[in-house]
Amino acid sequence: MVPRTSSTPIKQGCQFTSQEFTGLLKDHSIQISMDGTGCWRDNVFVERLWKSITCEEVYLHAYETVHAAQQGLARYLTFYNQTRPHRALDGRTPDGVYVDNLPPRLTAA
Repeated sequence: MVPRTSSTPIKQGCQFTSQEFTGLLKDHSIQISMDGTGCWRDNVFVERLWKSITCEEVYLHAYETVHAAQQGLARYLTFYNQTRPHRALDGRTPDGVYVDNLPPRLTAA
């Protein structure tokens, strides 16, 4: 089943670049959005996040239900953003870096 969106980002594996698959997308007027070949920078942040999620959460739990998996992932992402220190952020959390870089709010005199 092909999603009905105006633009579908796809990876460049042979199953996604085949004439059969890309033709199906074009037949349904779906614009194809693809990374540049060999450009590792395109997905490096998402790939790193996915590695953290799988190694630090998913592989450590045997979820009984989809709901339990959703709860576990929500719990982990809250931990990841609010509590877990990140080496790339000098030991700070993503939320802390975000808040520290907000523009100052103007207040009435």
